Amino acid sequence: MEKKYGYGGWTKLVHHEEGRAKMLLDGKDFREIKCNCWSASERIQECDADGVDVQPQHTLELARYLNDHIAQVCSENPKRFVGLATVPMQSPDLAVQELKRCMNELGLRGVQIGSHVNEWNLDAPELNPFWEACEKLDAAVFVHPWVRV
Repeated sequence: MEKKYGYGGWTKLVHHEEGRAKMLLDGKDFREIKCNCWSASERIQECDADGVDVQPQHTLELARYLNDHIAQVCSENPKRFVGLATVPMQSPDLAVQELKRCMNELGLRGVQIGSHVNEWNLDAPELNPFWEACEKLDAAVFVHPWVRV
């Protein structure tokens, strides 16, 4: 499978083992992925094994865990690190809730997000509450570029 991505390059999956593929960007190794990235049945089996009914259900818990760790590392090394939060963008209300906690309680300075949220571009109206919260909290927003394939 070969697809063009946003800024002019090409991505290709090279299946080299059962359930594994190498992702190439412009012909160069980018990363290896497992079939849970393309196989819905594999992903469902993993969710069932971990007791997850709907995949985004636990993203707030995961974000909280990661953000608590980021805040701890920053507090232990304040001259070396400034923390950015991760938030569950697929649920804008939960993203706002976690952003507020990170800014007001943990002392993080902003958030790092991807360049899209599932099928939403960052200008999707569903994300307006998140952008409004970022503005109100004076949160830095680092958009990590990531392309849809």
